[in-house]
Amino acid sequence: METLNSVKLAFVLVVLSLFFPWFTVSTSEYAEDGDSFSESSSKEYYGPNKYLVVTKSKWDTDNSKDSSVSKFFIPVDLDILQTDTDGEIFESFPLYISLVLLKGKLLFSIALIAAAVLNSSYGKDIEITKMLLFLSIALMIIIVIGFLMSVRGDYEASFYGKILASTNDDGDGDGDSTNDDGKPDERIEMTLPLGYGSIIDDDGASIDGVTVDERTTVRWHPSIGFILAACSLWFLIGSLVKAGESSRF
Repeated sequence: METLNSVKLAFVLVVLSLFFPWFTVSTSEYAEDGDSFSESSSKEYYGPNKYLVVTKSKWDTDNSKDSSVSKFFIPVDLDILQTDTDGEIFESFPLYISLVLLKGKLLFSIALIAAAVLNSSYGKDIEITKMLLFLSIALMIIIVIGFLMSVRGDYEASFYGKILASTNDDGDGDGDSTNDDGKPDERIEMTLPLGYGSIIDDDGASIDGVTVDERTTVRWHPSIGFILAACSLWFLIGSLVKAGESSRF
């Protein structure tokens, strides 16, 4: 019974992971001069259910005070790819293709886990249940590890490469703003699927006609959908181990 409950919990976690983002990139920019300030931020959410970008701006200066919020949303759906007869999505947005594939693999994994639950509840052959659990675990390992290994490269190919933010400042004092490789001296690069960076752009913004420094901060990390899937994998492995120790659930 304890093993069956673990499999059911794993099933619920995988289903929930379909509806939450798996990867998030957050960018914020802030500049101030005395009591006046200007700030903007964007959050990019990537999941098997949707691609969502939320952009916020807020400013309080001598001339104006206001804020704004905008959202951009694309559902992750195979039908959208079928309408892409010119292959523009494949060329310009490979991360979207990966999300469609992720959704398909998760749905298949859900079917396998559901079959394991049904067989353990109503079937008589424990070996079939163990086989279904083994297949579910193998697929979830491919999903979880594969996502970690590919998300950075897919993001780079879909947008601006490794560089998430940069300035035109001469960071190393050699008379120009780039290094020997042609990259900006001051930059934030996505080198791992989890990271954080912050840079200051000297005289990068203007508030009330005054040129001021601007701070840019970027964070990127796997999100709750990925965590739910990873926890599901943990429960599946534990269930298979327990099933191997007993002759029946």
